[in-house]
Amino acid sequence: MATYYLPDQTGWSGSSSESIDIMLRFEIEQSYDAATNKSTLTVKMQAKLTGSGYTFSDYQIEAGTIQIGSGSAQSAVGCNVNLNTLNVWRYLTSGGSTKTWTYTVTHNADGTASVPFHMTAFNIYKYYNGSHNCRFSGDHTATLSLAEARRSTIASCSTSVNTQGSIALSMNRTGNLYHKAQVKLDSTVLTTTSAFATTISISVPRSWFSSKPNDTSFSVTVSVQSYTDSSCTTACGTPDTRTVTINADSGMKPVLQSGYASASPYNTGSAAEGINKFVSGYSKATVTLDSSKLDMSAAVGADVSTIKVEGGGVTATSSPYRTGVLRDTATITVTVTDTRGRSGTLTLSVTALAYNNPRLSAITVIRCNSSGTEAEDGAYYAVTATLTISSLDGANSATLTANGNALTSGTRRILGGSLNADQSYTVTILGEDALGNTAMVTVVLPGRKWAMRFREDGNGVGFGMTPEIGFAIEIPESWSILIGAHKIWGKRVGLNAGGSTTVQLSPWTQYLVTPDYGQVWIVQTRAANQQPLVATAFSAVSNSNISCTAGSDCTLTLQNTHSSYSYAFDIRKL
Repeated sequence: MATYYLPDQTGWSGSSSESIDIMLRFEIEQSYDAATNKSTLTVKMQAKLTGSGYTFSDYQIEAGTIQIGSGSAQSAVGCNVNLNTLNVWRYLTSGGSTKTWTYTVTHNADGTASVPFHMTAFNIYKYYNGSHNCRFSGDHTATLSLAEARRSTIASCSTSVNTQGSIALSMNRTGNLYHKAQVKLDSTVLTTTSAFATTISISVPRSWFSSKPNDTSFSVTVSVQSYTDSSCTTACGTPDTRTVTINADSGMKPVLQSGYASASPYNTGSAAEGINKFVSGYSKATVTLDSSKLDMSAAVGADVSTIKVEGGGVTATSSPYRTGVLRDTATITVTVTDTRGRSGTLTLSVTALAYNNPRLSAITVIRCNSSGTEAEDGAYYAVTATLTISSLDGANSATLTANGNALTSGTRRILGGSLNADQSYTVTILGEDALGNTAMVTVVLPGRKWAMRFREDGNGVGFGMTPEIGFAIEIPESWSILIGAHKIWGKRVGLNAGGSTTVQLSPWTQYLVTPDYGQVWIVQTRAANQQPLVATAFSAVSNSNISCTAGSDCTLTLQNTHSSYSYAFDIRKL
């Protein structure tokens, strides 16, 4: 409810020949109905005696009309007014009650309205000792301007929404108004809804991020305009607004489709060079990327920031994308990160072919005659050896030789032809694969056995063998020297890479075990049924190359832990 005065608080002034000064004005009370966009005006006329004049409690209206808006002129004749006090506004009355006129005005769609008021010449008269009157000559007009904020307001609105979700919007609806909502990012309109009455759900697509390649969230303005009609053609009032935060959903990231990354073996510079296979412990992987299988559509607006390939303990961030050395079943992870910091990954599983160094087994070396029959004075020797290699799916190959002569694995070959029957020979059997790794066993081919034989130059003697070293007394490795019950004994045992063997030792005796490579041990045997003691003499590393067990004699187990080469153990009594 609002109250207005026309033409203003002061009103219009008028006077008569009898020096009666009177002011007139309209008092208008407005009641607005937003639902119908109409106002009801209750109009009253007021008069005030000013300056000088005659004060009476009862002046009568002799003439005068008023017109409101487009309505007809209405007479004020017959009304009275109490003017018994100076400078006090009094209402015109009729029948003892305040005289009122009513008028209904329809506002414009935007809530404004303009109502003209028109008053004709008034004559206010009092019969007392003659006539006393005040005449307002001419017409008087004034206009009442109204402006109502006619609109609905937002009752509730989502404050934070993920893409692929919806903004839930609800209105405090005014009357039968309809509404349209508009979502704007800065000055860009993202979407405008259809007409709705009270509630609506606004879908939030990922495409809203197309202009925000580096952001994972931003704010938009939701603006709701009210309309008077269901087709939303006539707007009324100003829009009501809210701010909503839009977040990139978790799926807005690069998608690495199947086939985006592939791995091929990279053996350049390694022992496996020339082998187009993944070899465990040797091969790296070169990862090739197919950009057509990288789907950035879910990461709307974003670009690729970094590509990272991880495998074999190595991270590559630029082409060529190459891993470290792979072993067994290895995992390669490819990660693509976009300009929003969102990442997509793809995992490749690479199974490398198992690889072991070459191994020699089933080795037989004998002195023989030309037909291969064993003979201690034979001029020939026969060699049989089996070489085992990792096939690497047929990509690996190997050579097998005895003193440089080619052998076929598992097949006996007769070599020599000019061996001295009284001389021992060393036969070295060597297997080597395509990776350059070897297995080697050295076998001593003894000369003819003699109980005792002197060198022809007189500078040596051999027992059980032909003497070969000057200025020495020689016996075969398998013999011992006894002084009474005390054995003076020495032995050399050769082992292939990874091979092992056992040697029987006498109880209650100390032995010095010296390998060609690695640590030296002192072995103290005890009673035949007791575990021998093993002490490390000159090394702080573990003694995994040797162990002892109790038996009828004491058993010494020797192990060549070297992965590639053969070597021997010298065993001597202390």
